[in-house]
Amino acid sequence: MRWPCDISKYPITQKFGENPDLYKRFGLKGHNGLDIGCPDSTKLVAPISGKIMEAQDDPQGYGLYIKIENYREGVVLAHNKKFLVKVGDFVNEG
Repeated sequence: MRWPCDISKYPITQKFGENPDLYKRFGLKGHNGLDIGCPDSTKLVAPISGKIMEAQDDPQGYGLYIKIENYREGVVLAHNKKFLVKVGDFVNEG
């Protein structure tokens, strides 16, 4: 697994477990991911190799997001500007 962007250039803006009161309404003990403060123009890469399982809009949370899964793991890339992949596509890490 790799980072979807160069985190030496961009700050982590929210870590796992932070803001428990905000995420309680979702049945979570806190934030369940890592948010990276990438500028709008940042091109992301696939953190893992796998199949695009979801590519949709969640206006109340993730915004435009994709979910990548393989036989071992899965990742969600949220708050995107546009989709460059579609459900069913296979992507390689990086």
